[in-house]
Amino acid sequence: METKIISITAGFLAGNLFEGTDPVHYANSLREHLERAYPGAEVEIPWQANTSGAIPQPLKTAVQTDDPMEPNHDLIQDVEGEILGHDREYWQL
Repeated sequence: METKIISITAGFLAGNLFEGTDPVHYANSLREHLERAYPGAEVEIPWQANTSGAIPQPLKTAVQTDDPMEPNHDLIQDVEGEILGHDREYWQL
């Protein structure tokens, strides 16, 4: 049986975005992208304004599945790959 993703949290610091990027628009765009990539998963995109640098633990990418005993490192990598794909499209890189 395949592990089902129940929820995704993928936060960011607004100061790490390219200058002039609206963090609310970016967060909404990322949430919509992840909802399409992982239908049925609850997606939360927390962020902090006026900060930059390393992502603090509460904002780091986290994935909850229907099997709490199953390690989800590969799923986190998959989600982070989706985030990179989103960012390439978002900024047309």
